[in-house]
Amino acid sequence: MDRGEPQQITVITETRNLRSQPFIQSDDQISTGKHWEEWMESIEREFRYFRITEPADKKDALIIYGGKDISRLERSLRDEEGEDEYKVLKNKLNKYYLPKKNKHHARYLFLKMKPFRDEYTVTYVMRLREKAHACEFEATCDERILEHCIQTITNQDLIKRAISKGWNLDKFVEEAGQMEDTCLQMKDMKGDPRDIGTFSANKIQSNRSNYRAHDVEENCGYCGFDHGEGNKCPAYGKQCRNCDKYNHFASVCRAEKKKQQYRAGNFRREGRSVKKTTEEKIETDSNTDISDYDEDEDYFGETIKHIMKIRKVKTVQGIRDMDKTVTVRIDDVDVKVEPDSGADVNVMDENQCLKFQSKTYGNQY
Repeated sequence: MDRGEPQQITVITETRNLRSQPFIQSDDQISTGKHWEEWMESIEREFRYFRITEPADKKDALIIYGGKDISRLERSLRDEEGEDEYKVLKNKLNKYYLPKKNKHHARYLFLKMKPFRDEYTVTYVMRLREKAHACEFEATCDERILEHCIQTITNQDLIKRAISKGWNLDKFVEEAGQMEDTCLQMKDMKGDPRDIGTFSANKIQSNRSNYRAHDVEENCGYCGFDHGEGNKCPAYGKQCRNCDKYNHFASVCRAEKKKQQYRAGNFRREGRSVKKTTEEKIETDSNTDISDYDEDEDYFGETIKHIMKIRKVKTVQGIRDMDKTVTVRIDDVDVKVEPDSGADVNVMDENQCLKFQSKTYGNQY
């Protein structure tokens, strides 16, 4: 090789451009502390990736990429003792941005946590673990998280298995994930758009058999009959004899006070030994509309047109009609009247009757 020829020199340079954005302080201290922890975690990850290991380099990068606020605080905050200048700066900024730790408040927030709708169990446990970081549970952290899961999730079958078999947190998450995956696979196989049990362990129903309730045939609440759906209700347009309102019968009326009086009247009428006779038997066939009949089962008949078919009662317990009348003169005309057409028993004793007999016109009884 000729010494007169120039030698070629190759220089290898390494660019290390961090992608961290300047840190921006929030309005409240709690949010600021949370954002500061996330920002520090992000920039330290980049330090490791770009192999920035020297304390002086890490300190300069923190000031450069942190923004004007970090640079101002580095100059204004009191320096602390320490050989690692990066750790000294980091400790000063942590004391400024991070709120005072209160494990009682952190545990209060932890106990308030509940799973979201359709949230996977592994995701829920991850959120609980994040919140438990500030609770200072130390060695009992996993046990506290498992206890909270058992108290807050809705999958009773999973809870029973976890308690009876003594699962730890890892086993609990594993079994819950398998149940969630199984439900998704069942839904995909059946192609049922409805919720089979649903994806989340918080909504998976137990494997107990669900029996469908038997269909109970109920009578109409307006007429008391079972006329079936789609058929016209016989009570439509009818007036209730209990409350005088329309579109329902007295037998199903909800006006309780009058309804009791109505029933009491029926009871008194049913106690009579009145024999009813009609000129002809009311014949009905399967084609007769149920609306032709009223709901009242008294001796006046079912409807107005049937009342005309009722024959007058000739004898009541062996007493003729003539024996139940008195003669009253009205405008010089003698008229036989029945003083109490509805009474089947004496309303006065014999002595009272004799006293009034002398006052009766014509001395007739």
